[in-house]
Amino acid sequence: MTGTRWRWLTGTIIALAVTLTGQTPDPSPPVTFSVNGTATNVSRKTIILLVTNLGADDFYFKPGGEPPGASFVTANGLAITKVVPLLVQFSDGSTWGDLTLLDPVIGREGLWEMIEGRAVAREFYKGAMSAYKRGGDTELVSFLTKAKNTLHTDPAYDALPNLRGLGSKYLRIQQTSGSAAAIREIQSRLDAAQGRSF
Repeated sequence: MTGTRWRWLTGTIIALAVTLTGQTPDPSPPVTFSVNGTATNVSRKTIILLVTNLGADDFYFKPGGEPPGASFVTANGLAITKVVPLLVQFSDGSTWGDLTLLDPVIGREGLWEMIEGRAVAREFYKGAMSAYKRGGDTELVSFLTKAKNTLHTDPAYDALPNLRGLGSKYLRIQQTSGSAAAIREIQSRLDAAQGRSF
C-alpha cells in the first residue's frame, strides 16, 4: 500500500505519506497465538501493528513496541480458538501479510484511518509538550482541557484516536500525579515513535 493523503489537523494541512513495502517473504506468521488471547512475537523484529481476523492492535506509541519473544494480550484478551494474523508492521517499516485480506476485517480504509490516527496522536503529544514548555502547569492544563472538550463533527474522526480520551487521560494523570508525571508519560510516547514510519 502506497499513497499520500492530505489532512487538515490542528490548523495545519499535513501530508501523510505511507508506504507499506518490504513484505517479509517468509510465509510463516511472525506471531503465534494461545487460546487465552495472548500473542507471542516469534519474529526477529519489533512489532508495532498487528491486524488479525478479530481486529487490530497498534503499538506505535508503546515504548519498545512488542519486541522479539514478547507475549502480549491481543483480541481484547478473548478466549478464542483461531486467530489469523493478516498484517504485521515492524518498527523498521517492513511488513508481513496480505493487504487484500484486510477488507473483511478493518478494510484498507480502516488501515488508513489507523495511520492517520497516529498522526493525530503525535500532534496531540507534541502540542502538550509545547504547551508545557510555553507556560508550565497552566498552559498544559488548558491544552489538555481543550482536547478533553473537543467535539469532532467529521465522521472520519470516529476511527481516529479519541482526542477527548487522550485529553482526559493526561488531565487525570496531571491532576493525580502532577504535570511532571504527565509530561514524562507523553515524552515516553513520543520517544517510542521516534524514527518509526507511519
